[in-house]
Amino acid sequence: MENVLKTEKADFNVLEKICLIDGVLKESGATILNYLGGKLPDPLNRKQNGLSDECIEETASFIEQIADYLDVTPLQAALFCAFFSTCATPGETAEVANIKGYFYITGLDMLCLDDDIYALIDKNIIELDYNRYHHHFRINNEIRNNILQNTKITKSRKKKDIRQYDFVLHISEMVDQRSDTYISTEDLFNIVDGFEEANIKMPFVEESRKLINNIKARTLFYKICDDFINTSPRRSDFNETLTSIYRFPHERFAVMNEFYSETHILQNADLVQLLPNTMISNSDIELTDKGKKMFLREDYNLFIDKKKNNLMYPDDIKTKQMFYEVSLKNQINALEKNLHEEQFIKLQKHLSEKALPTGITAMFYGVPGTGKTETALQLAKATGRSIMQVDISATKSCWFGKSQKIIKKVFTYYKTLCKTEKLKPILLFNEADAVLSKRRDINSSIVAQTENAIQNIILEEMEKLEGILIATTNLIDNLDTAFERRFLYKICFTNPTVEAKQAIWKSKISWLTDEESRKLASSYNFSGGEIDNIVRKTLMEEFLNGNCPTLSFIEELCKREKFHGNQRTRIGFQAD
Repeated sequence: MENVLKTEKADFNVLEKICLIDGVLKESGATILNYLGGKLPDPLNRKQNGLSDECIEETASFIEQIADYLDVTPLQAALFCAFFSTCATPGETAEVANIKGYFYITGLDMLCLDDDIYALIDKNIIELDYNRYHHHFRINNEIRNNILQNTKITKSRKKKDIRQYDFVLHISEMVDQRSDTYISTEDLFNIVDGFEEANIKMPFVEESRKLINNIKARTLFYKICDDFINTSPRRSDFNETLTSIYRFPHERFAVMNEFYSETHILQNADLVQLLPNTMISNSDIELTDKGKKMFLREDYNLFIDKKKNNLMYPDDIKTKQMFYEVSLKNQINALEKNLHEEQFIKLQKHLSEKALPTGITAMFYGVPGTGKTETALQLAKATGRSIMQVDISATKSCWFGKSQKIIKKVFTYYKTLCKTEKLKPILLFNEADAVLSKRRDINSSIVAQTENAIQNIILEEMEKLEGILIATTNLIDNLDTAFERRFLYKICFTNPTVEAKQAIWKSKISWLTDEESRKLASSYNFSGGEIDNIVRKTLMEEFLNGNCPTLSFIEELCKREKFHGNQRTRIGFQAD
């Protein structure tokens, strides 16, 4: 037979007691509230108009029974009785004005009772209804049913916590209601402030109040957060959002001017960004990576667009055998050893103790096709790290100041990844000479000023880097000397030796004999990348004809690999 949980009956008739209390409380003004510990004036002096001491004491004793029943203070129990009397029916709500009238007290008196009212809310005895623009309260359904059935209340019952998504949704609904009514903007901010107070222990609310010191900016931030979750694309129409919050145009224009001058608190805190447009009033506004991280918290990874941010995971990288001459191999092995997590943590701790920068930076330089980029990928694969590739062309913008913001976002996003990824990723600047080239005279052009500003940002970020940065370049002579000391490892990639090229040929085309692979290696001064091109065309030929191509066929491909072949063809007229 199933065990049925028995509901215990209350020790007295709770509803009957509340009814007895109700009649006296309405006649008492502030008298009984003060008797129970309140510190309110009693303007109507009801005690001297027929309310006896015996009546007050008896009512107080009934209220103490209700207090024990609810597990609250007697003063809070008296307030509960007032709420129950005002909105006992399911669906009914009470405003502050209703409770004020119930006791015949002033609005200032009600402020003195705020702590006790919110104590009832915290214990989930009464609830706030935030779908209205003045504080409305209702009785918790479970409490109401306990009273009507005269059963004991479960002491372990807790107030149901809401998540940040429900929090911003409530505020977004308030904002939408304000724009459809004649409610003032100031009333909206007061309601949002009250809703924050009711959810003050929510980490998202705590951090928002810490970083954003005014309710106007927080309301805008919450609305943008809700749009991120509930709209596509995940951004807000700037003008439409401000119109829904602010009733008057001059209020909206004041906020627009702050964003236009980039002085708004949300911009200063790097929580939101205004997307470029010819007119600011037609722009969209969205969360920055920092804003997303703060709002989404543990769910942040669900919203990272890995492809958009050129993020590759170790499983995305195909294992490739690399061939290095001895000195280069030793340098790569030393770097790889320090990038394995156990050694990396020890190394960073040791550097930190010596007050030295803890970031690992490496410059791979040399002629094209020698495996610089592939080596960075294979290091990521071998050490179990993801790799974030920076699209250099995407960091350049025709708008003055935009490029600096883009490069800052690169490092901001990388820092976020360092916190959210299991292991700190590798930040890869491929063909870095495009942004690390020699500085130019700042008086020469706006472009020169922009490029110098970008370099200053990168230099600063490299100084305080706590992760791993690898840069590659084919043009080391173009590199600005200021970057030389910032790179801990400076590794030169040269064309492979004959022995290395022989090994590459043999590994790529397995049916070549040792003699044939040696001949190809010694006859053609190719980089690894150029050998790969020959191999691809050889395999394509094998696939089309079903037979292994001959050595002479491969040699013919080798002769045509470079644009000029074995000889540079003359352009123009030839002498007879």
